[in-house]
This record gives sequence, C-alpha cells and structure tokens, in this order.
Amino acid sequence: MLDLIIKNGEIVDGNGAEPFRGDLGIKNGVITKVGEVSDTSEKIIDASGLKVLPGFVDIHTHYDGQVTWSNELTPSSNHGVTTAVMGNCGVGFAPCRPEDKEKLISLMEGVEDIPHPVLSEGLPWNWETFPEYLDSLSERQYDIDFAAQIPQDLCGSTLWESVVQTEKQLRRKTYGKWLLLRQNLSERGLSAFPLQER
Repeated sequence: MLDLIIKNGEIVDGNGAEPFRGDLGIKNGVITKVGEVSDTSEKIIDASGLKVLPGFVDIHTHYDGQVTWSNELTPSSNHGVTTAVMGNCGVGFAPCRPEDKEKLISLMEGVEDIPHPVLSEGLPWNWETFPEYLDSLSERQYDIDFAAQIPQDLCGSTLWESVVQTEKQLRRKTYGKWLLLRQNLSERGLSAFPLQER
C-alpha cells in the first residue's frame, strides 16, 4: 500500500521529455511508481487539469540566520521550492570569532533585512568555523533541503581572515600567504559537505 497517489496529472519530469498524463505513487516520501498506478493508498489526490512537477531550487536566498532558529524556510517552502541555496552575495554567519559577532550582525542586518535585535537574540552562536556551523544546522529538521555556500568575503575582507590572524598581521603578509589562508578555510568548509538533506 502506498502513502499517496497523485492521479491524472500532466507530469513534467524535469528531464526535457514531453509532459505526459499519468499517476505518481509515493511511499515513505519517495516516488516509487510513475505511469498508471493501480495500487491502494491512504490518500489520493486527483490532479486532473493540473501539472505535476519536481520541486524547484531557489538559487539565491539569505536564510543563513533563519535556518538557525526556524525549521521552516519560508517563504520559499510555501511556493514549491524543495532546495534553497543560502550564503549568497559572498556572506554568511560562519566563520566568525566571538569578538566579530557584532560586526557580522551589522553587515547581515542590511543583507537579510532582519532587525539587529532579532539576529542578536535569535542566533545561537554555537559555532566559529564553517564546518561547526553546518554541524549546528544538521542537528535540526527542516521543511526543505538546503545548500550553504562558503562565504567569500565578509566585512571588507577582514572578518574571514581574522579567524586565523588579526588585521595588522594580515597586512604584513604577502598575497601568496593570504591566498593560502583563504584556500585553507575554503578546503575546511568544503570538507564539511555543505549540501544538507532532510
């Protein structure tokens, strides 16, 4: 027995093929049958006259803060989005040392249009590195999947490097060493596998 059958819909499978009329059978949140489905089901939706599509990817979001305090990534999840990409515009909440939180909140207040008090009180700040940020997020359940991009440059190109050294020390370093630091932070972030699935 299936959990859900969507019947008589015009199925657009996302593979470039022509849409076709058919049914979808779903068990444990996974599409298990496509075409004519004659199984029994707890729930049946008649999609006659409607299109049945795979979920959409919202490639530009700023849920970096919201994802730390809410299990719902709205409004994206209310509009058929099944995967949201955050960390856009080169900004995000990790890496961040404790002494740089206020600086980052001020920057992100403008980017995410979330008031300073909401960010100050809403963010748990139980991370400093990008991998720790992802670990923190993996402890929660979400209504959609998300991918978190590694920030490329925060607070006028000083915050990211401050994870490793102070601004004054950074100015004394050669460009090559500076680039190696950024590469190291990126590799550490990438090794944390930034695509999180429900």
